[in-house]
Amino acid sequence: MEITIDRTRFEIIGILSQSPSLKNYVNSDELFEEAFALALRTVTKKQGYKNVDFPNMWQFSRDIDNILNIDFWKIL
Repeated sequence: MEITIDRTRFEIIGILSQSPSLKNYVNSDELFEEAFALALRTVTKKQGYKNVDFPNMWQFSRDIDNILNIDFWKIL
């Protein structure tokens, strides 16, 4: 799973560097809530995560620069 997260992080960084104006769109609360809800539905269907009690709401920074930081989880 960590490899997928790293690969996706670098893909998003590349897309945002090519189109910096997308940052405003990516940082929108509405898009973030939709993306988190989809991610939550996806992960809770995966074997090994079905019994994990994930929060219903994202509890950390929603700033895309913070999220894409390679040390995001170490900073918390």
